[in-house]
Amino acid sequence: MATAYLDPQRKAVFAAKDFEPLAMHIVDPNGVAVAANSPFKNMKDLIDAAMANPFKIKMSDFGIGGGGHLATLELQRLTNTKFSIVHFDGGAPAITALLGGHVDGYSGSVGAMVPQMRSGDLRVLGVVDKVESKFLPGVKTLEAQGIPLLVTSGRALLMPAGGSREVVDVLARVFRKIMESEKHRKAIFDTGQDVRYMDPAQTKAYWVDVERQLKPLIEVMAKDTN
Repeated sequence: MATAYLDPQRKAVFAAKDFEPLAMHIVDPNGVAVAANSPFKNMKDLIDAAMANPFKIKMSDFGIGGGGHLATLELQRLTNTKFSIVHFDGGAPAITALLGGHVDGYSGSVGAMVPQMRSGDLRVLGVVDKVESKFLPGVKTLEAQGIPLLVTSGRALLMPAGGSREVVDVLARVFRKIMESEKHRKAIFDTGQDVRYMDPAQTKAYWVDVERQLKPLIEVMAKDTN
């Protein structure tokens, strides 16, 4: 969402000021994965190969401007590498291309990787988050591997700006009650994701931090796609 209004080329008719945050529901971290039969056993293997072969290592993602694409752009900057970035319309076709041997790696949502990792078809090399994923035991964060990459995808509940404080407070309380219930947490957990509740103020602070991270990446993205 933020990439739409931060990128002047997209001429978005909305911005952050047009919305009132009610709650953060899920923060779905990105991850980097390869096929189970890949020669890349860890992030160092992947980075070394990309460094030795600029633009030769193909990395798929779920679309231009998505979390996976932005994470790859930041990964390139942090490691002084250049991947050949291949965009797909969604995580499923991007992972299918990886499993079919058409690309060398996938950068995208951890939630989309869980089924293939459980089946043994994928090897996840790292999680792009401050903490390890409950769904990927033993997989280290990129930060723990010496790469301070923290591009995540937040899924929040919003309403149009300008509503009464009373309405905002009532809805925020209702969403918090739902998200903190064991029934709801289990339902979300079963999809390969985890509830990471934030109140309206925390959600707004997260949003501001995301914008700070994205602005320089969008400039890079604009140059790469022109």
